[in-house]
Amino acid sequence: MGSWAKSAVVWVKDQEAGAKIDSERFIEERRLIRSQGLTRWREVRDGLDAGCQELELEAGKKVLGFEVCPQTQAVIRNLLTGRVMNVQLDLDAAQIEWSCGNRKGTFILKPESSSSVAISSRSGTKFETEEVINVILDTALGKAPSDFITPPPFDRL
Repeated sequence: MGSWAKSAVVWVKDQEAGAKIDSERFIEERRLIRSQGLTRWREVRDGLDAGCQELELEAGKKVLGFEVCPQTQAVIRNLLTGRVMNVQLDLDAAQIEWSCGNRKGTFILKPESSSSVAISSRSGTKFETEEVINVILDTALGKAPSDFITPPPFDRL
């Protein structure tokens, strides 16, 4: 075998080894997202429920109604305005999505280490669970900061 063929074989083997490592890493990340992503979702979902209850205690009346649809979805109803906030976990896409009227947003689930999953924005900014909860509840009330909102096309506001 000539020197070109020998170096080509080495290159091909390196490519195959790299692809195998990438594939194993991807499979491990998906496994971690499936196991820890559901845990992170439950933290967010339970925090949303607690936030709605806390607001009711502070306001002296029910302002936001909370309900869990299937295990991976929740609905928050603004009882003052009639607006409905839908929040859901999409494990296949590794994200928590929310929408309220013409506003929507996404938080990404990213493996942070071999045993934990972080929540971040599309730009990579990490968020604590409480920050995610606050953004979603603020949006349900109608006062969300624009940094977390995907504006609708041709928004006239």
